[in-house]
Amino acid sequence: MSDIDGRWHIEAQSPMGKQTSILDLTADGATASGQLVGPDGETTDILDGKVDGTNVDFRIELTKPMAMRINFALDIDGDTLTGKVKAGIFPPSRATGWRVGD
Repeated sequence: MSDIDGRWHIEAQSPMGKQTSILDLTADGATASGQLVGPDGETTDILDGKVDGTNVDFRIELTKPMAMRINFALDIDGDTLTGKVKAGIFPPSRATGWRVGD
Protein backbone atom coordinates (compact mmCIF):
# COMPACT_ATOMS: atom_id res chain seq x y z
CA MET A 1 0.00 0.00 0.00
CA SER A 2 1.33 3.41 -0.99
CA ASP A 3 1.17 6.52 1.19
CA ILE A 4 -1.25 8.02 -1.34
CA ASP A 5 -3.67 5.09 -1.28
CA GLY A 6 -7.04 5.79 0.29
CA ARG A 7 -10.09 8.00 0.25
CA TRP A 8 -9.56 11.76 0.10
CA HIS A 9 -11.88 14.73 0.64
CA ILE A 10 -10.90 17.48 -1.82
CA GLU A 11 -12.05 21.11 -1.84
CA ALA A 12 -11.24 23.32 -4.81
CA GLN A 13 -12.09 26.98 -5.27
CA SER A 14 -13.59 27.61 -8.70
CA PRO A 15 -15.30 30.47 -10.53
CA MET A 16 -18.56 28.82 -9.37
CA GLY A 17 -17.51 28.69 -5.70
CA LYS A 18 -16.11 25.89 -3.57
CA GLN A 19 -16.36 22.46 -5.19
CA THR A 20 -16.15 19.40 -2.94
CA SER A 21 -15.26 15.90 -4.20
CA ILE A 22 -14.29 12.51 -2.83
CA LEU A 23 -11.31 10.77 -4.44
CA ASP A 24 -10.59 7.06 -4.08
CA LEU A 25 -6.95 6.68 -5.05
CA THR A 26 -4.60 3.71 -5.49
CA ALA A 27 -0.96 3.77 -6.60
CA ASP A 28 0.81 0.93 -8.38
CA GLY A 29 4.40 2.02 -8.89
CA ALA A 30 4.33 5.15 -11.06
CA THR A 31 0.64 4.69 -12.00
CA ALA A 32 -2.38 6.03 -10.13
CA SER A 33 -5.93 4.76 -10.57
CA GLY A 34 -9.25 5.31 -8.90
CA GLN A 35 -12.48 7.24 -9.04
CA LEU A 36 -13.67 10.72 -8.18
CA VAL A 37 -17.18 11.47 -6.93
CA GLY A 38 -17.93 15.05 -7.90
CA PRO A 39 -20.12 17.67 -6.24
CA ASP A 40 -23.15 16.42 -8.20
CA GLY A 41 -22.61 12.82 -7.04
CA GLU A 42 -21.42 11.61 -10.45
CA THR A 43 -18.62 9.02 -10.25
CA THR A 44 -15.84 9.35 -12.83
CA ASP A 45 -12.77 7.16 -13.37
CA ILE A 46 -9.45 8.97 -13.18
CA LEU A 47 -7.40 8.87 -16.38
CA ASP A 48 -3.68 9.08 -17.10
CA GLY A 49 -2.83 8.83 -13.39
CA LYS A 50 0.85 9.32 -12.64
CA VAL A 51 2.74 9.13 -9.33
CA ASP A 52 6.13 10.71 -8.71
CA GLY A 53 7.03 10.45 -5.03
CA THR A 54 4.26 12.30 -3.21
CA ASN A 55 2.99 14.03 -6.38
CA VAL A 56 -0.08 12.67 -8.15
CA ASP A 57 -1.33 13.95 -11.51
CA PHE A 58 -4.48 12.76 -13.30
CA ARG A 59 -7.45 13.96 -15.28
CA ILE A 60 -11.15 13.27 -15.47
CA GLU A 61 -13.56 13.80 -18.33
CA LEU A 62 -16.97 15.21 -17.39
CA THR A 63 -20.05 14.91 -19.55
CA LYS A 64 -22.50 16.80 -17.28
CA PRO A 65 -23.45 19.60 -17.02
CA MET A 66 -21.15 20.06 -20.03
CA ALA A 67 -18.24 18.16 -21.55
CA MET A 68 -15.05 19.27 -19.81
CA ARG A 69 -11.59 17.95 -19.01
CA ILE A 70 -10.37 18.59 -15.46
CA ASN A 71 -6.68 18.15 -14.62
CA PHE A 72 -5.47 17.56 -11.06
CA ALA A 73 -1.91 18.12 -9.79
CA LEU A 74 -1.76 17.14 -6.12
CA ASP A 75 0.96 16.78 -3.50
CA ILE A 76 0.25 14.42 -0.61
CA ASP A 77 1.90 14.88 2.77
CA GLY A 78 0.73 12.27 5.26
CA ASP A 79 -3.03 12.76 5.66
CA THR A 80 -3.27 16.12 3.85
CA LEU A 81 -3.04 17.20 0.24
CA THR A 82 -2.56 20.46 -1.59
CA GLY A 83 -2.40 21.27 -5.26
CA LYS A 84 -4.12 22.71 -8.30
CA VAL A 85 -7.22 21.80 -10.29
CA LYS A 86 -7.57 23.09 -13.87
CA ALA A 87 -11.08 22.88 -15.35
CA GLY A 88 -11.37 23.49 -19.08
CA ILE A 89 -10.62 27.08 -20.07
CA PHE A 90 -10.77 28.38 -16.49
CA PRO A 91 -7.57 29.33 -14.65
CA PRO A 92 -6.14 26.79 -12.18
CA SER A 93 -7.81 26.68 -8.77
CA ARG A 94 -6.17 25.93 -5.44
CA ALA A 95 -7.10 22.54 -3.96
CA THR A 96 -6.78 21.26 -0.41
CA GLY A 97 -7.89 18.06 1.18
CA TRP A 98 -7.49 15.35 3.77
CA ARG A 99 -7.66 11.59 4.11
CA VAL A 100 -11.02 10.24 5.27
CA GLY A 101 -12.18 6.85 6.53
CA ASP A 102 -13.62 4.26 4.18
